[in-house]
Amino acid sequence: MLDQSIINLLRAIDNGTHVFAPTLPTKESLAEFQEIVTLLRKIETQKYIAEISSLNLVNSEGKSHIDRVRVKGGLTEKGHAVLAHYDGSLSETEDQIREAV
Repeated sequence: MLDQSIINLLRAIDNGTHVFAPTLPTKESLAEFQEIVTLLRKIETQKYIAEISSLNLVNSEGKSHIDRVRVKGGLTEKGHAVLAHYDGSLSETEDQIREAV
């Protein structure tokens, strides 16, 4: 079972979000955003999204952090199949879903 945060990211990308950034311009928000960066990299590695086209690095308190991630190409077929599976609106055959997950 996928983490709900991953499913939410897949939904956001499917709905047209291409740029992700911290919600607030604070160091706490930037620190929390690093978890989203990790999840985006994970779903790219799992081939649920086409690609991460850019990461913007900033220095905060002597450490490098990513404050913006741009996704290019949206969800892959595998990403669409996984999202459909979790949304309960399967448009693929069961075999295709099993292969994707």
